[in-house]
Amino acid sequence: MDPNEISEGMQAAIDTASGLIIEYGISAIGAVVLFVVGRMAAGWARNQLVAVFGAAGLAVGLALQGTLSSFAAGVMLLIFRPIRVGEFVEVAGQRRGPSGKSVSSARSSTRATTSAS
Repeated sequence: MDPNEISEGMQAAIDTASGLIIEYGISAIGAVVLFVVGRMAAGWARNQLVAVFGAAGLAVGLALQGTLSSFAAGVMLLIFRPIRVGEFVEVAGQRRGPSGKSVSSARSSTRATTSAS
């Protein structure tokens, strides 16, 4: 199997996840629109709505900071593919830690032989 090929199970998982993301995204947008329309009808000023959404955006951004950082790192690994087969790999940048030669590099993992093996 080609390491750049996606298996049927992985494709099904991607399809399911993307469908859920789209479904929840549309639901969230609908809820925000209903909230804004309801508050405008109740007499809230625009600057109050901007303050509420600004605070909510800041809270969500801070809560998702670590997750989004890890996601971005994963995307960069997929795009730039820094580890090639045959290269020497050192984990955690420590001389005494695990190290070895890269034997295979797939989409989601790299297998290496250690100096002990």
